[in-house]
Amino acid sequence: MTTQITSAQDVLDDGFVLVCDYQLTLEGVVGEGTPYAAAAGGRYDVDLAAGTLTFSGAGVPPVVLRAHLLGSAAPGPGTWLWAWGNDAGFPDEVLAYARHVSDFGARHGLTELIQAQQELRSSPREDARHYAALAATVCGGMTTYTCVVGAGTVVALLLDGPEVTLPAPSAVRAAALLPEVAASGVVVDWPRAVSSYGRMRGFGVEEAAGETTLRAADGAVVATFDDLGRLSKVSGRLGG
Repeated sequence: MTTQITSAQDVLDDGFVLVCDYQLTLEGVVGEGTPYAAAAGGRYDVDLAAGTLTFSGAGVPPVVLRAHLLGSAAPGPGTWLWAWGNDAGFPDEVLAYARHVSDFGARHGLTELIQAQQELRSSPREDARHYAALAATVCGGMTTYTCVVGAGTVVALLLDGPEVTLPAPSAVRAAALLPEVAASGVVVDWPRAVSSYGRMRGFGVEEAAGETTLRAADGAVVATFDDLGRLSKVSGRLGG
């Protein structure tokens, strides 16, 4: 992330593209079109006592990822509750990342990260994804996962394991990813977002007036911005 953090939006601008990149990797492992997908009869099991999330499918070995609880969004009270504010007795290692996020929030004065309970701004799923994206960025880039655990309550997790390690930086991948992220409407400051993503991901980053170029072994991608800092065009070329 950049050094100037004054709001939760700054955190999202710095890290949301990377969060989406991690989600692409997870989807490739257990998403639609794989034996682990619900449409193929796959299932998932969360064991917070053990700190694991296990994906199972017919005829394939299970995928077991380390799971770190961030919090839960509940429709009943209409609130998001950070895991460190829950007295359910979860193991310390399962709560470590959530506590790290709280410490970060305290250093930067970010209310969303330091108050245990927040009113929902949208649906439980959307709020869980929002807080998961913030946490994943604060923790340096990680895979997120949200799932319903009962009565409409949605929990948010951070995941890690070799199966969700990112591939090498790729201009082709970035060129496809950036427009998808733009369509979500989450990022506000696109010059900041592209530069931050490029540096965290290991691209060569070249900034110029109105555009940023990301260079990788498979080519380069150029992100062009309008006068309001919005992503207006993505172009690229193959080759080193």
